[in-house]
Amino acid sequence: MGLTGTRRMTDRLAKKLHWFVDRLADPPQKLHVGSQPHRWRGRGMRSTTEGGSILGSPDTTRDWDRWLYGASDMMIVLDKDEPCFHVGRPEGTICQRCVIRDEDGCVKRDADGNPLGESGLRDYSREVYRYPMRAAMAHVGGDPPSGRPSLTLTLIALARSGGNPVSAAEALARRYPVMGDPRTARGHFLFALERLQAIWPQYDRS
Repeated sequence: MGLTGTRRMTDRLAKKLHWFVDRLADPPQKLHVGSQPHRWRGRGMRSTTEGGSILGSPDTTRDWDRWLYGASDMMIVLDKDEPCFHVGRPEGTICQRCVIRDEDGCVKRDADGNPLGESGLRDYSREVYRYPMRAAMAHVGGDPPSGRPSLTLTLIALARSGGNPVSAAEALARRYPVMGDPRTARGHFLFALERLQAIWPQYDRS
């Protein structure tokens, strides 16, 4: 791959990483604030008195780690208004699905006791993933070439690094030496992010 091809791949990767990090969406606080001073150890490595990485990275919070490794299937109920099509409403009657109600759910009526009318909207509740991007990361499919990390593990490394491909590649290369090659790492990150983008519409609730 020539210089132009490498630059093109780097530009594509930068755009996809921006897209990825922007959609991680409201995870817990990642790093400890006001951590105790670092203690320097042999070979220039450091750790914190709170148990930070001996490789020099800041100490992450337990909530962040739980989010990263255990929040992929966390669900919430999302309430949303959508247009009401008055399905099954008899002609000349008030639709019971979108009739105007008060805060207690009772039908609002005028002085003569008649319903005030219809809002034209109905409440719609559905169960969705609390962290859509984290769920998509866990369920991304596709087998990587031999010797390379799974796509989920690859995306987790990118999330841990804050979208920094160099840091993510260094972390993965300890177990998957092929990721120590910059060109291979860039190509693998692109592959993982493209697969993630392909399934994202199934998880996006924006």
